[in-house]
Amino acid sequence: MDRRIKNTTFRYSNENWQEDKRLLKHRDEHLSKDLTKSLSSGVNKVEDTVHVRNSPLEGSLVSAGARSRLLRDFYRLQCDPPSGVSGAPIDTDITQWQGIIFGPTGSPWEGGIFKVGITFNDNYPFKAPCVRFLTKMFHPNIGPSGEISLGILGDNWNPVYDVVAILLSIQSLLCEPNTTCTAGLEASMLFLENKIEYNRRIKEIVQRSWTHES
Repeated sequence: MDRRIKNTTFRYSNENWQEDKRLLKHRDEHLSKDLTKSLSSGVNKVEDTVHVRNSPLEGSLVSAGARSRLLRDFYRLQCDPPSGVSGAPIDTDITQWQGIIFGPTGSPWEGGIFKVGITFNDNYPFKAPCVRFLTKMFHPNIGPSGEISLGILGDNWNPVYDVVAILLSIQSLLCEPNTTCTAGLEASMLFLENKIEYNRRIKEIVQRSWTHES
């Protein structure tokens, strides 16, 4: 696993609830709905306090513990944004996120802009969220519907993992596929038998990722 994941630590704040309630308001004011643009221009610097909506999130049945953890995950992404990935809740439902993963530099994936959808459950962080690619992909561990075969999203999940850890793990998986898992059968066969063709197909995926139709 990426060294950044192993060494990742949560930077939980000790602000009181009134400060926490201001987080979503800050998101509405400063985080672009277009995550691609927001990552390209850099995430806006967050002030000393985090802003949130005063009203409850409509349609969200998340528990108080999961909600608090997700707010902290978002706070970390704003205050200490990692290189090459970003994410934020969609609209006002804190259980539905969209993430952006940039293809790692120096790899066939370089230049790609890949979107993932993340759905959190009421037991987060004690149960892994459901994550799938929204961008069309070609990879041994990514299925035709965008489903991702990754240990930390299954049996190897640990409550210490947060959104940053999830996104960085998926980014690492792009260049380091698990050949024992064949969610993407054709990609798995090419990866093992014909790397030249495999890399050519990846470059096609990278080019498609620049369009809205990807």
